[in-house]
Amino acid sequence: MKILNFPFSRSAQISIYNDNILDLIECELASSDVEIFQSLNYRKEKHFKKPLALKFSNPLAKSFSKHFFEFPVEQISVDYKNHTVKSITTIYPSTIKSNINTIENFATYSDCSLVILAPRGLTKSKNIQIAKTKISI
Repeated sequence: MKILNFPFSRSAQISIYNDNILDLIECELASSDVEIFQSLNYRKEKHFKKPLALKFSNPLAKSFSKHFFEFPVEQISVDYKNHTVKSITTIYPSTIKSNINTIENFATYSDCSLVILAPRGLTKSKNIQIAKTKISI
């Protein structure tokens, strides 16, 4: 597979709704299967200044992303039915350096309209909460 140039060429504005308060964030956009699969791979933390939104063309189909980067990343999954946040996790750097194709380095997504990969601190600074916050592009 060819390594894609980053940042990806498309961007999007993410709308975050909390208690009738709207906050807008500019994000890099990954919308093709190849961009979603590559996501943040091959990047250093210094290249990751704004969130990366993974937008799925078919939220019911499984999509895959490789997670092999050397810095922690917040992952915010958004439900495709009502656009509320369904999970917030932190992806930590892999502890297995010898083989980047281990199972722990891949993520599978389904039932998501989008997933946001963000620098640490975004969920706290924007008060993003599971089941209470709505996010859309």
